[in-house]
Amino acid sequence: MQKYQYMKNLVLILLLTIGSSSLAKHICQIDIVNPRASLIGNLDLNKRLKPHQRLNVMRLELDSLDLRTQVAKETKVHFYTLDSKKFESIYKPYNVSQFVWRIDFSRSQIFPQFFKKDLNLIEHNAKYYLRMYDVAKEESQISLMFEKRDCIEVMPNKILTGAR
Repeated sequence: MQKYQYMKNLVLILLLTIGSSSLAKHICQIDIVNPRASLIGNLDLNKRLKPHQRLNVMRLELDSLDLRTQVAKETKVHFYTLDSKKFESIYKPYNVSQFVWRIDFSRSQIFPQFFKKDLNLIEHNAKYYLRMYDVAKEESQISLMFEKRDCIEVMPNKILTGAR
């Protein structure tokens, strides 16, 4: 009987471990106002915005930092303005081979300068490059950079509390 209980507990722990790693999210913060020296190009973004639209940070909510996995899942982008307003856009997979997501208009809040139809995310030389655009060659596209160290892994509350 004790052996059965031990095996049952072991299986439960294994399932929780596997489940929790697949349910973990990554939050990647892109600093716009105070970027590190290696990401100084992000400062240029606010120069293109009206004073009430200027951003403090942007946060991406990803299921995985491996873009080959993430490209098949939705991506959330949170915009935080300097005057503490928050907007959220949700992007669904669109062109998997090019790592492009398309905005879900029905589930996104409108932030005029950033209400771009497509989001492209690539990784190169330990940096992530994010582009938001309506047409790939337009001049009004948004281009930002961030690194893996800008991302933290977070666990959903359900896993931590054991709730179902």
